[in-house]
Amino acid sequence: MARELGADYIVNPEDPTTIDQIRQICGRKLGVDFSVVCAIYPLYQRLAVEAVRHFGKVHFLHFLGRRAEAKEQLILNLSRDVMGRHIEYDSS
Repeated sequence: MARELGADYIVNPEDPTTIDQIRQICGRKLGVDFSVVCAIYPLYQRLAVEAVRHFGKVHFLHFLGRRAEAKEQLILNLSRDVMGRHIEYDSS
């Protein structure tokens, strides 16, 4: 489906080298500019955060309203995940 929607690259989030693959695709930027999280599971949320380059943006789509459905929650380290990488976060 991603290919049909115009994706240039597709990575498997279950692959332990996913972040390395994304960084290789992005080249010198060392990550994507913007990621959109549609998953309620922390594994996929964490991947979206780690895939973003310094000064990038992460958008959690419907994240706050559905948090109760997940048995685990994403834990962000303020120093490492926000201030240290200057990542902007928002949700809708």
